[in-house]
Formats: sequence, C-alpha cells, structure tokens
Amino acid sequence: MNTTKYKLLSPRGTALYLIEETGLTHQQIADFCDIHLLEVINLAFSENVNLNRINPVDTGETTSAYIQEAESNPDVALKPCISLAYEQYLKDTKKSIKNKKSKAHYALWLIINCPTRSDAEIQKFLNTTKSMVEKVRNKTYWNYKNLMATNPITDGICTEDDLYIFMHQEKKVTEVAIEEN
Repeated sequence: MNTTKYKLLSPRGTALYLIEETGLTHQQIADFCDIHLLEVINLAFSENVNLNRINPVDTGETTSAYIQEAESNPDVALKPCISLAYEQYLKDTKKSIKNKKSKAHYALWLIINCPTRSDAEIQKFLNTTKSMVEKVRNKTYWNYKNLMATNPITDGICTEDDLYIFMHQEKKVTEVAIEEN
C-alpha cells in the first residue's frame, strides 16, 4: 500500500487510467493508488466502468519518467511526485471553491446523481447558498440553460472518498422524522 503522506485525488480514476494506458502490473497500480489489489483487478476486467479517468502526470502525482521506469521493471514501485506545488494544489482543493459561478454546475451534478439529498445537504457539501441550490433544482437559476453537470472530483472540489461518503451516507433519524410530519 501507499506509504506516502498524501492521498490521490481520485484513486479509482487514476487506477483506471493506469490500467488502460500503461503496462504497469496490477500490484504496482494498487500500491500507487492505495487501493486493494482485487479492486484493481475488478476495474481491469469490468466492461462498463462509470469513472472519469485521471491522468496522474497531468495532476502532478507522478511523472512519465517514473511510469516508464516502473513499466520496465515490475519489481519497482511507481514513485509519486510530491512537489510543493502539488501539496499546495491539494490544500487548495480542500478549501472553498474560488469561482462561484462553477458551484451551480456542481450543484446540478449532485442534484442529478443524488436525488435523495436535500438542498441543505448539497449546500453544505458545496459551501454555497441554499437559494442557489433551490434555483438549480427548480430550473429557475439565471443561467440554467448553460449549466453543464460537472463532477466535483474532476475539478478538485472534493476527493472521490468524500463524494462516495456524501452519496451513500444514511440520512439522520431526526431528518427522517421531520419529513414524516
């Protein structure tokens, strides 16, 4: 498993890219992406995988030289490229979204893919206003016709694990009780 101090932004998306575009072994990919070997094998043999492929060279997580070195020798682990710029990039992704106009794109994606989530939960996840989420849901947002549902992972708004937890966490008992009344 990955022994570095950082986590990939989208480990499964990065693994899928490495499976399809490189000659790395499944074990090398599992170690680099810090996911289980069986999960990598499952990604490799699944036909319809609904994941965005993330190029780790483009995101600064490794270099093409490191990939070529690992491809030439299966015993060599793929090295991460931890630069100060990349560490700053990771810190920036945890902060609020800088461009407020793009929040509506992410809200639309969450509304489409998480229909059971309330406006307040989406608002809290994106750190935006509840009225903006309501307007996007009701299709009354001022620029609704130009909105494109954008996955928040691809722009570094959240990690894949954060989004998975948000999409699959159970609603609180108090919220369910309020909805019944």
